[in-house]
This record gives sequence, structure tokens and C-alpha cells, in this order.
Amino acid sequence: GRLFKNGHELAFKDGMTDPESWNGFQIGHSNANTISGYIDEVRIWDRAIGTAEVENIYTEFVPFWGAIQGTVISAIDQSPVEGATITAGMFETETDSDGNYSFDVASATYNLICSVGDFDPEIIEGLFVGEDETVTIDFEYGFTGIEEETSPVEITALYHNYPNPFQSTTTISFSCHRDAENTEIYIYNLKGQRVKTFNVTPSVAEESVIWDGKDDFGKPVSSGIYFYKMESGKYSRTKKMILMR
Repeated sequence: GRLFKNGHELAFKDGMTDPESWNGFQIGHSNANTISGYIDEVRIWDRAIGTAEVENIYTEFVPFWGAIQGTVISAIDQSPVEGATITAGMFETETDSDGNYSFDVASATYNLICSVGDFDPEIIEGLFVGEDETVTIDFEYGFTGIEEETSPVEITALYHNYPNPFQSTTTISFSCHRDAENTEIYIYNLKGQRVKTFNVTPSVAEESVIWDGKDDFGKPVSSGIYFYKMESGKYSRTKKMILMR
């Protein structure tokens, strides 16, 4: 193990024996006072360190990397959104003039957040990025934040479900124009079989339906990838979600 203080190595030792007890300090097992695993380094500071310093230390020693990429578009007119902030833990980037973003992240599980000005953020919870894996997440920004309260925009749009992945229930948010007719939310499995149908009453307000992982007959479906599709007049949009029981 190595011991650092304020970035300077103070001590290094090989072949240390496992400690018998560390007075409640636990790594691994939660039901014992012993350590399960190894501590490679201990780093301490006599001051608070900034985000940039933490990121530099973290990225210097992380052995496994992946990437997240995607596009942010407006649900109003499908135009690209420039300058949207995409955050995954300590990693952050912004979309370019075409609404595209891409950045490297350590292999881990993240809550991916898309923020645009003072509008409500879009959040993808529990996104796992594996080693050498590039995950594509597209955001369709509905602009449902505080600025919309004074001048609501009548749009028809399907947004990302939350949480995703999910275990028991997930909320599918959408909005549809008051003049829309025959609006439905369909859920399909990977074979393209329709497992659930929600009939929607058109409204200009943002709405949602909650899916409990059961089909139209009340039978629980199996874990896996599912697609949810909104059809409202000429509008049709499909997105993906993951059920993990």
C-alpha cells in the first residue's frame, strides 16, 4: 500500500498482513470488522480539494474506460440543441452546434443528466458503461421548466422514461396537443410483440403513465429490453427502456 499526504508519497510497503480489526472500518463485508479486499492507496489532504484535482487523480489511475455519446434535440421542432450540459458523475461535456456530444468516462454506473439553462433536467438513472464500451443516449428536450410557465407551448412529444433501467415501475412522460386524437402509448418486447397499451386523453399539459412491468392481462413480463411507442395523429416516436427484476 501507499500513503500520500497533499499529493506527496510518505510511505510504501509490500507484503503487509491482513489486520484483525479496524474498529468498525469496513471494506467489502458489512457484517464484520475485517477488511475483504485490498487498499492500494490512502490519500489525505489538510485542505478541501477542488473538482479538477479530484478528476485528475481519479482519471490518472482508473484502468477501465468507456464512452457516452448522443444527440440533444428539441421536442418542439426537432432542431439540435447547442450548449446543453451532459453530466455523468464528475465527467461533463456540452453539445456542439449539431446537438451532438461525446466524452470518455470511467467504467462505472452513472446517473446521466442533461441540462439546458433553467429548464428542468432530463435524467437517465443507473446507466452502466462497460470497459471499451460506447453507450449512445439521445435526449429529446421537452423544455418543461420554469420559463414555460408564462408561455406554454402546445407540443406533442414523447420523453424518456424514469427510472431507466427499472425494477418494479417506471414513469413514461409525454405531452400531446389538445387537438390530437387517438393517442396511445404501446410497449413492445424485443420480438416486436405488443405487451401493453395505454389509451391517452389529449391535453396540452405534460402527462405520464406508469408501467408496472405487466402485460395487458396483468401478467408480469420477464426482464429485458422493451420499447415504448407513442402514436398521436401523425406523430410517432419510439424509445427504449430496460426492465431488471
